[in-house]
Amino acid sequence: MTPDRLADAILEHIDARPGGRTVSPSDVAKTLAAQAGTPDDWRAWLKPVGAAARGLAASGRIALYRKGKPVDDPATAKGVLRLGPPPEGPTTA
Repeated sequence: MTPDRLADAILEHIDARPGGRTVSPSDVAKTLAAQAGTPDDWRAWLKPVGAAARGLAASGRIALYRKGKPVDDPATAKGVLRLGPPPEGPTTA
């Protein structure tokens, strides 16, 4: 799976949510695992999805959220994170 395809999958999930709502990285991982024909191995997709999400957040295309608030530094964010549009509005793929 290419980094561009991972980024596209994240952006597609975010764009599909109404009203700027956030998505869980595990939802993206489950979709990618199912597309790869290995739906039970979705946990193996979590690190690649997280890395792609951090890259998108660093470039300002998405934001990482913790407890409903955007994190300041995607590179050091820890804990349960959600993915969503930047606070200034949604960004399309």
